Amino acid sequence: MVAGWAFDAFDFSILSFALNQMMAEFGVSKTVIGSVFGLQLVATGLGGVLFGVIADAIGRKRGLMLDIALYSVATGLTALSRNLWEVALFRFIAGLGIGGEWGLGMAILNEVWPPETRGSMVGLTQAGWPIGMAIASADAALVMSRFGWRAGFAVAILPIVLLVVVRGKMPESRLWLEYKRAKESGELPPELSEKAGWLTLRQLFHRDLIGRTLKGLALASLGMFAFYTLWSWAPAYLETVKGMSMVRSATFVGASWLIGWLGHVLFGVIADRIGRRPTFTIYAAMFAASVLGLTAAGHGLTGFVALAANTFACGFFSVYGALFGELFPTRVRATGASLCYNGARGVSFAAPVVLGYVAGVAGFNAGLLVAVVAVLLAAALIWTVPETKGVRLEAIG
Repeated sequence: MVAGWAFDAFDFSILSFALNQMMAEFGVSKTVIGSVFGLQLVATGLGGVLFGVIADAIGRKRGLMLDIALYSVATGLTALSRNLWEVALFRFIAGLGIGGEWGLGMAILNEVWPPETRGSMVGLTQAGWPIGMAIASADAALVMSRFGWRAGFAVAILPIVLLVVVRGKMPESRLWLEYKRAKESGELPPELSEKAGWLTLRQLFHRDLIGRTLKGLALASLGMFAFYTLWSWAPAYLETVKGMSMVRSATFVGASWLIGWLGHVLFGVIADRIGRRPTFTIYAAMFAASVLGLTAAGHGLTGFVALAANTFACGFFSVYGALFGELFPTRVRATGASLCYNGARGVSFAAPVVLGYVAGVAGFNAGLLVAVVAVLLAAALIWTVPETKGVRLEAIG
């Protein structure tokens, strides 16, 4: 699962390194190219819901195999794009698959891992994202800077290799199999029998779950808006505002995300000790402070420290996998987690567009203040969500 999430991050973030080259080749503005990134975010939201429904219906394992195949092939096809319309189309298709993987993977982890260390395992898995960012940075520095953005996307078809691993090594979720057996044999409690016939998406908006669904979606939306406001444009920001070359900016980003790996892992460990909510609040405050530090930093050591501090603070993303998996019952866990997380990615489509617009009008630094406000609102909102540390999951509930 760590490798899968790393490739997911690699596939998603490689577009951010290609933005400047694409603007030059296709002769478009920051707002237009930012819209392509935004479209990819919308697709992740749709794909998260789609594959969540699929996984709750046919199983976590088969859903994950379909997901990996989709985003790997679409990313490879991006390299063959003849114009920006084709880039947008293939990134939309890839976004559907990218959006699906997180919810499927987190549903599996929550269902197989003991509650005492569930947060730690989710944090370790979420730490695959910094690894993927570092791989994307290496791709940009070693391949894209020399051979162009098309070559960089061609490399990104490698996750298709994961299909072999998933098919042969990964077991199906025991909790999902137990729920499926009870549903098919008519052994569900009366209060669940009727709901079992509904679409899982409908169940999420029934009165027993709608509060958790809306709060989870809002919490993830604020966190992701903060993240994508900065990181959808981070390489371009370093090159434009800080005056770095593509190789230097990619090196900065890649090296900083190695620090980010530690932040993601430690989040899970701390959250298992003191709880999901206080840990998230601490990390959100660190994120806000690091963004402000980055706007004031130079292009040398101070800039790297600010960027590395931000990647460490991005470990707050580790809360979503454990929290959303613990908030929803088995019958809708994949759909619920995917809707909250990837629905938020879809809502965040505006982040790169807004930053691209503000950067063109008032400069990058002014746009980054939006990220500070968003993450602090998320830190306040999480205290309205139940604390789920140590919750035991059941097949039927």
